[in-house]
Amino acid sequence: DEKVLASIDSAFFEYGFIGVAKQRIKAHEEMYRKSGVPYFWTLADWYMKVENYEKAMDYYEKAYENHTPGMCYIGDKRIYDKLKDNPRYIALLKKMNLPTD
Repeated sequence: DEKVLASIDSAFFEYGFIGVAKQRIKAHEEMYRKSGVPYFWTLADWYMKVENYEKAMDYYEKAYENHTPGMCYIGDKRIYDKLKDNPRYIALLKKMNLPTD
């Protein structure tokens, strides 16, 4: 909606990409609270971008529990290299029978 887009523009001009990422997190969490529609994968990816890996893992685990399409790619992108030593990430890969190395 227009209000969300305006806040994202404002965040970019004031704080750059990290500001946009934080604003997107806020907007998606608000949409989830209002609608109940899970945006777990999207939220997890935004938390990865702001380097809040524990919060990202919270949402990746919820995405897994909700059978979110695309979870099979969680070990495929370079962005996930930052999680390679995270015990929660390793456990999630094992649950999905994906390689952990």
